[in-house]
Amino acid sequence: MVLQLLTNNKPGENEIKIIDNKGNLVFDKKPSDMKPKTMYNDTLTLNPGTYALLLSDTTGDGLEFWYEVEMYMPINPVLWM
Repeated sequence: MVLQLLTNNKPGENEIKIIDNKGNLVFDKKPSDMKPKTMYNDTLTLNPGTYALLLSDTTGDGLEFWYEVEMYMPINPVLWM
């Protein structure tokens, strides 16, 4: 799996983690690991199972600082049943 993250102007406010269904931390990108307005591509090898992706924002203002019109790509979700 490749996890892509485009940081905003204030990446020191954000952290991204992945935990497994037992609560084990399997990935952690700390604020100190990120630079402003940078695309990160992390390749992860995960065992079959259930995982949670957690994106935290210490100031509660979201990723509002990263949005740029030329970078917008609409997403059309597909529901498989």
